[in-house]
Amino acid sequence: IANLNMLRDGEAQLGVAVTSIMYESFNGIGSFEGRPNPNLRVMIGLYANPNQVVVTKNSNINSLKDLVGKRFASGAPGSTTEVETGLHLNTSGIAYPDGLRVQYVGFTEAIDLMRNRQLDGAWIMAGIPNAAVTEMLSTADGKLLSLEMELIEDLQKAYPWYGAYTIPAGTYPGQTEDVLTSAIKITICTDARVDDDVIYDLTKTFWENFEELKATQAPLKKVDPLQAVKDLAGLPIHEGAARYYREIGLL
Repeated sequence: IANLNMLRDGEAQLGVAVTSIMYESFNGIGSFEGRPNPNLRVMIGLYANPNQVVVTKNSNINSLKDLVGKRFASGAPGSTTEVETGLHLNTSGIAYPDGLRVQYVGFTEAIDLMRNRQLDGAWIMAGIPNAAVTEMLSTADGKLLSLEMELIEDLQKAYPWYGAYTIPAGTYPGQTEDVLTSAIKITICTDARVDDDVIYDLTKTFWENFEELKATQAPLKKVDPLQAVKDLAGLPIHEGAARYYREIGLL
């Protein structure tokens, strides 16, 4: 939020933000109620943070609808994880939190509770592979739950920042199949008032040196250059960046 406030106020020309918060800033809603920033632009779409739902194998949970009445860790109150849990369950027709036996605990405590058979599942939003998910699948007899494409499409209609995301088979111990889920994109963002040539040069330099950057910055290993302009919540791309993406055939 601070990054986007600085962009809006002209105190910064580049920032890093997730598309959900950018959408709120651009439209003047949510955390930016009454303070829209029509000059907000995407420069580079980086990588996605996927939602990961882990349940125990003996819980008989095979879809989100099966979570009704179950003991479930949705994260600390007000946390990103808890917000994600609520949005997904309410969209799927499950009243959150009343429809579950919710436990507001973090990843570490959720692992212990699942090991001790005091918890049926947990929601985690984080990049892959995630250490907590690995622990749950390795030591708490856990499995990853796939989301239905219909739910993801319903989410996209109400919250345009969501994209479909596949966690490839083999990402986690014992995960023999791809897992479909939702995700939110992290971007490098900028301001429409920054000169087109400057943003063009920055975008071109970033991608032409991407392999070298990736070798020194671990988070960039999750970036797929071909996805740079996808799942951006309908937010406008800076004209300088768009010029480069047109040159390389992404737009």
